[in-house]
Amino acid sequence: AAGLAATLALALLGAWQVLVPAAPIERVYATGVGERRELALEDGTRITLDTDSRLHVAFGPRTRTVVLDRGRAFFRVARERRPLTVHTAHGGLRVVGTEFELNRRADALDVALIEGEVVLLPLDDSRDDRPAPLLGLVAGQTARLSRDLDTPQIGTLRKPAAPAWLSGRLVFEDATLAEVVAEFNRYSHERIVIEDASLTQLRVTGVFRSDAPLAFVGALCEAYPIVADASTPGRLQLRRDVGRR
Repeated sequence: AAGLAATLALALLGAWQVLVPAAPIERVYATGVGERRELALEDGTRITLDTDSRLHVAFGPRTRTVVLDRGRAFFRVARERRPLTVHTAHGGLRVVGTEFELNRRADALDVALIEGEVVLLPLDDSRDDRPAPLLGLVAGQTARLSRDLDTPQIGTLRKPAAPAWLSGRLVFEDATLAEVVAEFNRYSHERIVIEDASLTQLRVTGVFRSDAPLAFVGALCEAYPIVADASTPGRLQLRRDVGRR
C-alpha cells in the first residue's frame, strides 16, 4: 500500500508539472554609455542594444516577452509559433517575425518598422473602460506612442533600412542643435553644453560618427558663429562667437 501510494504521488506530481507550464526565465541585458551590444536569444532572435540601454527578456512555453526600460534597440525577430511582445512605459507591440527599431524616449516610444508587420499595443492602464483598438504597422511605417497621445502618430520612413547607429553613425536632417547635442551626449561622459540659449534652435544636417564629438563640434564651429570652450574638465561649452556673423 505504501509503495502504491508513493507511485501514485509521483504520478500526480508528474501530471501537475505537465499541466502547469514552467515559469518564464527572465534575463536582463544592459549597455553602458558609449557601448553597443549584440544579443543572440535562444529562439534565434537578435537584438542590438544602443548606448545606455536596458531590457528584460522572459521566454515561456507559449510566450516571448521583452520589456525595454530605457534606450534604443534594433530587433531581428525569429519567426515561430510564439508571438513576441515588447512593452514599455508608453505602450508596446506584438510581432511574429520582423525587423524594427524601438527608441524609448523620456516622454514617448518611437517605432520604425523595416520589414514585416507589427501590431501596436496600447498602455495597460486604459483611460476608460473601453478597450483601445489595435493598430497595425507595415514595413516602411513609423509610429510614436505616448501617454500624452490618444492614438499613435503614424508616419513614413523615407528609406526602410537598418538605422545608421548600428554602424556608429548619427544622421541628422534639419534637426535643432539642442536635439543633436542631446543625441551626442548619450554616447559620451564628456558633455557638450550649449551655454548660449540663442543657439539651441540652429538647424543641423549631416552624418557624424557617434564616438567623435570633437569632430562634430569642429564642423559646427566652422559652419556657424560658434566658439567651443574646453577649459572645464568633462564639459565642452558652446557659445556664440560675437566676432563672427
